[in-house]
Amino acid sequence: MSIVDKLRNALVKKDRFAIQMQRIKAAGKQTDLIEETVNNSIKNLRNKKNSFIIYGEPQSGKTEMMICLTAKLLDENYKIIILLINDNVHLRNQNLFRFIDSKISPSPVDYTEILHPDTKIGSSPWVIFCKKNGTDLKKLLDKIDSYQGKIIIDDEADYATPNSKVNNLNNEKSTINDLIGRLLDEGGAYIGVTATPGPLDLNKTFDNIAENWIEFKAHDYYHGFETFFPNNIEKELSFHLNLLPDVNDSPIYILNALYRFIINVSYLNSVINEHEECYSMLIHTSGTTVNHEKDYIDIQKAIRILNNEEDTNFEKKWDDLAKVAEKMYPNNIDSIMQYAWQNLGRNKIVKMNNVSKKEGANYDLGTNPAAPFTIAIGGNIVSRGVTFENLLTMYFTRDASKIQQDTYIQRARMFGTRGKYIKYFELHIPEYLYDDWARCFLFHKLSLESIRSSSVPSWVGDQRINPIAKTKIDKRNIDFQKGEMSFEKFTYDKEVKEIEARSDITMLEKLNLLRDHLGDQYLPIFLLNLIQYFMPHKDKSIVWHHSTSIANYGSGTDQDNISRPKSFLGARDLEGDKYPDAIHHFKILYNADNVARMFYKFEGRHSIIRNVKHIKR
Repeated sequence: MSIVDKLRNALVKKDRFAIQMQRIKAAGKQTDLIEETVNNSIKNLRNKKNSFIIYGEPQSGKTEMMICLTAKLLDENYKIIILLINDNVHLRNQNLFRFIDSKISPSPVDYTEILHPDTKIGSSPWVIFCKKNGTDLKKLLDKIDSYQGKIIIDDEADYATPNSKVNNLNNEKSTINDLIGRLLDEGGAYIGVTATPGPLDLNKTFDNIAENWIEFKAHDYYHGFETFFPNNIEKELSFHLNLLPDVNDSPIYILNALYRFIINVSYLNSVINEHEECYSMLIHTSGTTVNHEKDYIDIQKAIRILNNEEDTNFEKKWDDLAKVAEKMYPNNIDSIMQYAWQNLGRNKIVKMNNVSKKEGANYDLGTNPAAPFTIAIGGNIVSRGVTFENLLTMYFTRDASKIQQDTYIQRARMFGTRGKYIKYFELHIPEYLYDDWARCFLFHKLSLESIRSSSVPSWVGDQRINPIAKTKIDKRNIDFQKGEMSFEKFTYDKEVKEIEARSDITMLEKLNLLRDHLGDQYLPIFLLNLIQYFMPHKDKSIVWHHSTSIANYGSGTDQDNISRPKSFLGARDLEGDKYPDAIHHFKILYNADNVARMFYKFEGRHSIIRNVKHIKR
């Protein structure tokens, strides 16, 4: 018997997925939610559901989940697994390193490593990384197009993958969408992973159906929407929120944030931590490199003065720093200032933009801090996918005339595992932008709750916040509901009328009674949960308008389906003078046969869009 035969006979098949589970458990991390997501994904594939989305909160551990999913796919004997990453070298390197560091077998490779003619893609398994770049994808396609059964895991799937030419009369496809589509084959599958699945649904990307989507739930140590955008910010927050004025271009604001960052690092490392930790501060003020340069100069100047005893402003800067420390931690002023004095020279300022990358900047120094005082300055590159370890301060003033929901959700770099130091975390942001961001996440959460409740997503926005770029919406299959959300038909019976007439209970209690009587498809629990979360004016936030018969409504009204092209809840219903504190509006419309629907509108200024194909199903 040859040595190869002996080794082959002696080989015990590795359970790659079990090995990954053991690795994560050994690190003291939670595994049950990863296991649930991976098992549901394999179930989809076994049931021939070969195009689906895995969605979860920003920075909630999706990369770790993708490593485990890849391990399970290898165990299931899939031979070619392609990991698609945004067209960002740092993001590619960050993910590739984490995969390699997990010791998954075979070790992942960049697509360039398989392009040599002598490299054969055959019976052995491959894990291949490729950026979502037209040139890269074309080269990968040329190499492996003939092989069947490829599994594509598309990280940040809502970015670049949806067809931006979806409404073109010639059925054209955008470059990235076309190349990824060509990578797919009969025996393979597309698995999109994202925090913002809306663009994929509204674009009908690769015919994925929301009822096949899988939610990757956030682990117990995650801090996200509920932490940073609580229902009532007048209550004590678990982090420090510093609301900036609308006009915030004076250096004084960014310098104040820097001083507080220096003080917090010094306090943690001199008073709280058993072992010294390195922390980062993220400055995100703009998408332009010119503004990054200004931020860099302001920060560098302040740090340089604090480290140069010969500078004429040296003592004044240290006095300013001491005043901030005295306000923050008056009982620990000596240890804080001594640590800062001895260690402030151990700083690193990293510009994270395309220009600095060409200059050879190492982005890892910004995202994985090796100096106690690390400051990362950037725009679009830090907006999506990049994980900042030990992020302690975020200075965010990045604004736009229209907020695109998926973009701003991805910009929440403060989300993540911040448990050890969450009460020292600081978010510096203009008040109006914080309010917009909070509403953006509220709409997003409403949409996700609609998936959990009915598998029919409803994507919510308003005059300021777009659920998705309009160019990516498949207008042939999408219903613009003009601000209204309606639910399944029900009988407008005696019980419904009695509930409606009650005046001894709150509006929310009345709605919950109606839901208990009718059922979830007629008034979904996801909506009531969200309303309960967002009632700034308590019961006055809700109005249940008097029910109305549509029997005499004019042409254009569908009496059987209780629908019409324009909205039912109009300006007359939403009069601001009559209901000044109202945010949530409800109304029952019924026909001559007493068949009814409940209609809902948020503030009268929002938009709700849904995939008609899903509704018809």
